[in-house]
Amino acid sequence: KQKTTSDVANDAIELRVLLLENPGPDSANAAVQQFAAAKLLFRQRQVEEAIEATDQLLAYWGQHPIADDTRYLRAQALRAAHRTDEALLAFGELPLVHANSSLADRSMFQYATILEEEMGNPAEALKAYSDLLLRFPGSLLVPEVRERIRSLRSEGV
Repeated sequence: KQKTTSDVANDAIELRVLLLENPGPDSANAAVQQFAAAKLLFRQRQVEEAIEATDQLLAYWGQHPIADDTRYLRAQALRAAHRTDEALLAFGELPLVHANSSLADRSMFQYATILEEEMGNPAEALKAYSDLLLRFPGSLLVPEVRERIRSLRSEGV
């Protein structure tokens, strides 16, 4: 009820891109179906179940093209479950394991945000934001990253 038409359209576009970018080695698309089930659990706020589902998916389909999306979903679920240390590790791992993923910049942004807002470590967050700018200068997140950097510097970090 809270979603607007544009949010629904964005979700549809995101789903279409996900399906096009992640063709499976099997004709049944079992990995994509398992990912969809895990994402549904997350959307239903069953975060512990979503974490378990993503762990199982990665254990079996770790080399599948959908692995980067799965790792990102797992990191989001860990954060939603208030497992901050694990979420930080998961967001930090994704750009290392999937350097060419379209989610790598988002993952780095979430990593820096956790450092800044939840871990109370603005100096490390500033380094992470700066690293994001260096690694992904064309990211759509650049304006927000620059704003966060300016804010941290104005606070004397």
